[in-house]
Amino acid sequence: MKMIIIFAASLGVVALVSGQSSTEKVERSKESAQTSACQDAPRETVEKLWKMAARGELLTPKGWAEVSTLFTKPGPPTGNKVVRITSDYYAVNPSSVNGAEATVDVGFVNAGQIDANLRYSAPEPTPPMVKHASLTYHLVSRPAYVMMYGPDGKTLVERKESPGITVWQIDGPLPPPWITVNAAIRYVLECRNKTSDPATKKNADETLTKLMKLH
Repeated sequence: MKMIIIFAASLGVVALVSGQSSTEKVERSKESAQTSACQDAPRETVEKLWKMAARGELLTPKGWAEVSTLFTKPGPPTGNKVVRITSDYYAVNPSSVNGAEATVDVGFVNAGQIDANLRYSAPEPTPPMVKHASLTYHLVSRPAYVMMYGPDGKTLVERKESPGITVWQIDGPLPPPWITVNAAIRYVLECRNKTSDPATKKNADETLTKLMKLH
């Protein structure tokens, strides 16, 4: 019996189908790709958020403005000078979709925090059996909009819905910014180079020593 292999690239799955015509293969592949894209879209939203955090972009005005579009309730930075740190390695799990709603779980390890004076604080101890933390994001599917701005590039002139196009957004406001260990090292180095305060420089040196042990 002739076996035909169909690759579903977005899922990394190989399906063996027996005795199908070329037309049937194409149609099934299209259906599989459409379904996979729908299921993966919420995960891609959360992955983008975490990738931006890993690059330290949540600490910049431009990055914060961009990441705000991933949430249903965007807003300005909280002004909180404490920056949380997570492990460089994290896992964004496949989404669970139910109609226009979805959930995405992310596994990571808490790595402490840095305050406004560049002092590092270790995370709270966890039970011996707990190896990592987990966070569940709730997402909703909403219509996509085209934003029209004035000549200054800042004044919103028109907000127009794009017919037939939807986007997945994380339900709720943005959480306080966080970064991974690698990004934290870059952040502390940059802040150290900018400050002229000896105490802050000393804090930065001590923090860098501790962060390098987590790297």
